[in-house]
Amino acid sequence: MSYKVDWIKFIFSILMVVYVSTGAAVELTQNPRTAIPIIVLDIELLGDTSVESMQQGDSELMAKFSKSLRQQLNQQHGFTVLDDPHSLAVINKQSEHHYLHRCNGCELNIAKKLGAKHVVVPWIFRMSKLIQTMYIEVRDVETGKVLVHEGRNFRGNTEDGWQHVIDQLVESINQNT
Repeated sequence: MSYKVDWIKFIFSILMVVYVSTGAAVELTQNPRTAIPIIVLDIELLGDTSVESMQQGDSELMAKFSKSLRQQLNQQHGFTVLDDPHSLAVINKQSEHHYLHRCNGCELNIAKKLGAKHVVVPWIFRMSKLIQTMYIEVRDVETGKVLVHEGRNFRGNTEDGWQHVIDQLVESINQNT
């Protein structure tokens, strides 16, 4: 019996060497989404933003979690996020004039200009200091079609709350694209 198991292991090893040397194993392990370039717009905040004492903290949270969203999509889910200085400068310049999540297609023009196939559009609606909803849309640049539209409620304006909702939305993007 042991003799038969050794032969099976030997044959399996030979087959694996041949399989890897032909490149077939490499093709099976490649993530097909690695070739999809995307841009991720900065998170925008709407709703109850009138509390002056919160505005600096809000700006810091939006910057931190916009970066976190880009990193998670790039690392965990295989997208090629276009977050080089030029791309970020183009996004920042456009966001100075209006909210990008409701600019009637300007986000698609930005993505086309930067060579992206998809654009990720995140924003938060704040009902109050304690009740917020983060929305995220993924749009196909060529067709304008919304591929993913999700919203998640969260309580509090803490880093933990923001990170938790970002994690949930990234997972939703992964499952639905």
